Amino acid sequence: MGMLSRNILDLLQLQYKHEMSNHFRYIARSSWAKYRGFDSAGDFLDKESIGESGHAKIVRDYIEQRNETIIPCGFEFEENCTFTYYDELFTTAQKIEQLTTDMLNNIYAESIAVGDFMTSSWVQQLIIEQIEEENTYQSIIDRITQRGGGGDQITALNAFRKDISATHDIEMWLREEFND
Repeated sequence: MGMLSRNILDLLQLQYKHEMSNHFRYIARSSWAKYRGFDSAGDFLDKESIGESGHAKIVRDYIEQRNETIIPCGFEFEENCTFTYYDELFTTAQKIEQLTTDMLNNIYAESIAVGDFMTSSWVQQLIIEQIEEENTYQSIIDRITQRGGGGDQITALNAFRKDISATHDIEMWLREEFND
């Protein structure tokens, strides 16, 4: 018999599914970027996809360490992973990362509510890493917004999309900042 409450196990199973879905979401983003010649974004997103499968493995390992089993399940995408603009690779990924943080926070809250302090301690580390992920995407979006002229994000993104050299500049910056 397992050592996790049904609610915690269900949330962890959902987290595993979400992390694996994220892995495939980032592969799709990378493929879209590379097809269009945005190799720096593609390389960055490839690394992100590997990170997401690593997160899924962390969740799986924890479930198994608590004497439970992972239940593999199908993946559903609420997005079509087809983008019109370069910046959408990152703005949509930021929303995914925010959802991931919310899900981890739910696991934390539930683990505190049921007195599962081992899980609450374990998930705190994931939350810290997840906040770093959100910050990474925010820094990319901020750079794109700045390159688009600053100001409010919508206006800056529209200006960015109209400037032919803007994507090239962000590609160079991504290569310098995130790709070895």
